Amino acid sequence: MRIISGHARGRPLSAPKGHTTRPTPGRVKESLFSILGAAVDDAVVLDLFAGTGALGLEALSRGAKQLVLVEHDRQALVALKKNVTTVGGSTIEILPMSAERALKTLSQRGLRFDLVFIDPPYEAQLWETSLAALAAMQLVRDAGIVVCEHPGRDTPPAPPDPWQIMTTRRYGDVALTLYAVAKGVTP
Repeated sequence: MRIISGHARGRPLSAPKGHTTRPTPGRVKESLFSILGAAVDDAVVLDLFAGTGALGLEALSRGAKQLVLVEHDRQALVALKKNVTTVGGSTIEILPMSAERALKTLSQRGLRFDLVFIDPPYEAQLWETSLAALAAMQLVRDAGIVVCEHPGRDTPPAPPDPWQIMTTRRYGDVALTLYAVAKGVTP
């Protein structure tokens, strides 16, 4: 597992042993960033359920200006901190807490994001809850994009009003659904 493109291209990323995290496959990550294109440039990015941080760190390598990584699993945090050191950057913040608590903290701080990655443990079924919390707390800027990684066989999580599904792409066992915060937005 490596950073695919940008200033940190080729740098290796660590993953914890066992099955506590499920890193996004390289071909899926490459396809996602191809879809996102210029939406990553100068973006403020939130990687919720960050795991190894592969998605958020890829965005930072490709030109995002700020990154917040949220992870509460201890084994994943060890790998995440190592990956942050490997990739480098002074605009990275790690919140070692639950997603629910992190969203409340970010809301209280008044942070808003251009790009959000949601990839919770599949068994937790937290996609719709996370989408609803992001919308209710207004943590995503107008014209922002939220990316959910979910099982390929599942129906995409329902978007909160007034968000809409931009696209769903399936890659075998994995699917990516992109949501637009404002109508008519395409990457």
